[in-house]
Amino acid sequence: MKSLSLVVLLAALPAFAALGPSFEVPVTAPTIARAPGAQGQPRVATDGRDFFAVWLDGRGGTTSVFGTRILADGTVLDPTGIVIASPGVECDSLGLVWDGLNYVVVWRETYTDPYFETRASFARIDRNGTVLGGPKTLLDHSRGQSLIASNGHGSVVIFAAFSGSVVRIDQDGSVSQRQPKSTGGDLQIASNGDGYLVSWTGPATALLRLDNNGDAVGPEQQLFDTVYYTQLTARIGGPYLLAARKSGPDFNSCARSIVGRLITSGGVSNQFVIHDAGSADIADIVVRPDGNGFQVVWLKRLGPFQCEPLLDSDPPTFHGPWPSFGVAQIHVGVDGSSSAPVTVALSVPALAARR
Repeated sequence: MKSLSLVVLLAALPAFAALGPSFEVPVTAPTIARAPGAQGQPRVATDGRDFFAVWLDGRGGTTSVFGTRILADGTVLDPTGIVIASPGVECDSLGLVWDGLNYVVVWRETYTDPYFETRASFARIDRNGTVLGGPKTLLDHSRGQSLIASNGHGSVVIFAAFSGSVVRIDQDGSVSQRQPKSTGGDLQIASNGDGYLVSWTGPATALLRLDNNGDAVGPEQQLFDTVYYTQLTARIGGPYLLAARKSGPDFNSCARSIVGRLITSGGVSNQFVIHDAGSADIADIVVRPDGNGFQVVWLKRLGPFQCEPLLDSDPPTFHGPWPSFGVAQIHVGVDGSSSAPVTVALSVPALAARR
């Protein structure tokens, strides 16, 4: 009888064991290595506490969309990445926002059959890194880069084409196409939580306000300045900041200064100087909101080498070598005041400064 009881108990052990957790014991320390293929176009957004990053990843042969969660202290929770979309075709034109409830990532897919057909897609990812419902089509036959912004209660996507489409994405993942807008180059979109602002360049820098549905409010406004404003950002509950690079008398690809305008519901401010480098030492710029204003970041020319002339006929003829660059930043207050610039990195590869 005792022998029979022991046999029954031993036979039942695997069944009971399956109810509890199982553990894998590594025989060596894990090694995290760079994935094969190319990675590029990184984008980062925050939910106000932690972060989510996305990028294009070629480890599967074609370009896929990957992401990872990042804690506020910099801890990467998904070091090998989360597969957001792997459609088996080339993806590009990434955009990413926090829409007040989930992260929303948009991208463009290019199909060779039919011949170079494109489609814009999107996916929602929650704070746990779960892709909600899988990738969805945003717009068939899309053209140009997909630019996305959020008002904290949803998001709006506009496409960088001269007759670009506007699509609203609700927090539940439903989409609705709005009236297309005729735009120009250097298209930007941002939101301060109450509608959206779109800017682009053409004969002048143009501004167009959208409501929270993505529909135009009022006519376009033209800013006939001596610069084209190519960067736009906003603080929730605050003003928008337009920024531009302003060249000196040498007219090469590096600018002497950074100028800006603040935009509120009451109108557009006069142009003001954010930073004057004293010579043509400023390459590409990026603007982003921070807790009490804005951060403006730029590539800062280092050493004696000149930047590339804008035109082949611009003297002197450029034969290289390319200049080396560092990264500098400056804080801009909501009143347009600027702090002292700070160099935050040195020896950025020279080609990083080229658009």
